[in-house]
Amino acid sequence: ASGIDADYYILDIPLHFNHEALALFVFIGGYAAATSMIIVETIALSTMFSNHLVLPMLLANAKLNNLFKGNFSNVIIHSRRIGIVVILSASYLYYHLLSKNYSLVSIGLISFVSVAQLMPAIIGGIFWKKGNKLGALLGLSAGFLIWVYTLVIPSLLNSFPILSQISKAGMFGFEG
Repeated sequence: ASGIDADYYILDIPLHFNHEALALFVFIGGYAAATSMIIVETIALSTMFSNHLVLPMLLANAKLNNLFKGNFSNVIIHSRRIGIVVILSASYLYYHLLSKNYSLVSIGLISFVSVAQLMPAIIGGIFWKKGNKLGALLGLSAGFLIWVYTLVIPSLLNSFPILSQISKAGMFGFEG
């Protein structure tokens, strides 16, 4: 499998043994899974966008609330459609700017670490009765900054060479 990107090993194995039909079957299965994941996640994110951002802003504003007379069904549908367009556009932009330089594994690692940093706040909120909101927010903020500095910025160096100054000079220009 030398010279083959690790993301394509599962396709290369049947091709290596001259099983083109099996490779095609694997490709179609992967394509169907990826397509369905994009559809499900885009709809879920657009629903979160309308339910947790758009509707609370409308309900908090008395003028808008009176304007729609409490009937927000068209606003919900349109905000979800706008959310879908924005999410897919941002994904397409991400693909063109960044993903060509990285494997799925490295992108997945960065994503996993970003979600994993939420776990201490979740567990602390469940089991630590003396913990408070400020401590959780400070911990999440510190974790976010460390995540950006140690994983996001180094991964963006190939796509945005201007960030190389941060990696050479260190954080805030302090060389170590």
